[in-house]
Amino acid sequence: MRDEEHNVICGQYNMNPCTWDLFTKILIPASVMETGCECLIEEELPPGLYIDPYELKNYREKGGPQFNSPAVNTENPKELSTSLKFIIYQEFSVEGSEYVTNVTIPVHVRYHQPSSEGSTSFIQIQNPHIYLLCHREDTQKTIKMETKKTKKFPCSSNPNKTCTYTETVYKTDADSVGFEVPVGDLRHRTTVVGVTLLLTLSGCFYLSSKILYK
Repeated sequence: MRDEEHNVICGQYNMNPCTWDLFTKILIPASVMETGCECLIEEELPPGLYIDPYELKNYREKGGPQFNSPAVNTENPKELSTSLKFIIYQEFSVEGSEYVTNVTIPVHVRYHQPSSEGSTSFIQIQNPHIYLLCHREDTQKTIKMETKKTKKFPCSSNPNKTCTYTETVYKTDADSVGFEVPVGDLRHRTTVVGVTLLLTLSGCFYLSSKILYK
């Protein structure tokens, strides 16, 4: 699929539901962007998800993406957490007549409180913001596509300095990625408590009889 108006194509998918890997792929026609531009992806995870910065740091040392994230409390449940914004730096490779970049980020599901509305909870991740940084003074001549605004982020080469990135307009097949996670169902509370108590008492009586009549 190609889009003549927006030019930039971004797809985001949950490629591996077992480990909750978030995969993002970006394609930009070479006709609308000159070589040497960097890509910055700004992601925002809902309270029910988080990234582990230590895991991503280890991932980076093994060839994974460069990222910048605030401190993350990995122990908090969803109900005590807020949304999490973090950024990923990516370089483009040339594939035919397009600049292409893709990244896979492992995400984790936070503990969810039991619910009386069902045994699953729906989590939705909105599409990311895509920014470009081209190493020329006249960015408008370098990026010949529809843009939104500029925003300062830590530079990829030196996180202690800030660089001005340009947000781009893109087209995608879906506005978000969503999936369901299992949670405790409060409607089963009586059954669960009753069965647990019965099994516990049965075990106690069995062990007691073995000890007393040994």
